[in-house]
Amino acid sequence: MNDATRAKAMRWVAKIGIALLSIWGLLLFFSFIGRGFGYGFVPSTDWAAATSSFRVAIGLLSAALMFYAVLRGMADSNEGELKKIGAVLIAPFMGYFFGSLPAVAGAPMVLALVAGHHVELPYKVAQADGRSHKGCSSPVELRDLPFLFDSLCGVSNAIRQTLKPGMRITVEGRGTSLGVYASTFHYVGP
Repeated sequence: MNDATRAKAMRWVAKIGIALLSIWGLLLFFSFIGRGFGYGFVPSTDWAAATSSFRVAIGLLSAALMFYAVLRGMADSNEGELKKIGAVLIAPFMGYFFGSLPAVAGAPMVLALVAGHHVELPYKVAQADGRSHKGCSSPVELRDLPFLFDSLCGVSNAIRQTLKPGMRITVEGRGTSLGVYASTFHYVGP
């Protein structure tokens, strides 16, 4: 393999890498904005279970890459020691978060927007009396879903008081079998 062929092959690899990172970034963007519609986006429990191994693997890889990037950046930095320690401690968690979030929610959100239709998906209530937190007032938390996508937001207290842990509910809205932008939900008998 001569130098010209090697350089051409490297350019193709770089282009493919940039394309994959761009797609991942777009899925991450959709993952962040999906909480703002109705009760929020909720991935299906089947999708969450099917992608759990991939989500953990890509999250760990992303955490390691973020940790490495921060360590390299801190070597030449003239920031204070406390800032360096904080950055090194936070980097793996941010890397895991940014790596795994698009895997569980990005693709189903895009599919729900592009090819979604009215869908009803089953869930189980984990907790209905949880405290409000930033970005999600009066939540109903659901079982077997990943962090940030495990709750329906903005549910009235009158409805929350009727729900108990373990109750089965059906969430309705626009989506696919992979997840739904929740617009309403109702209790399903035992």
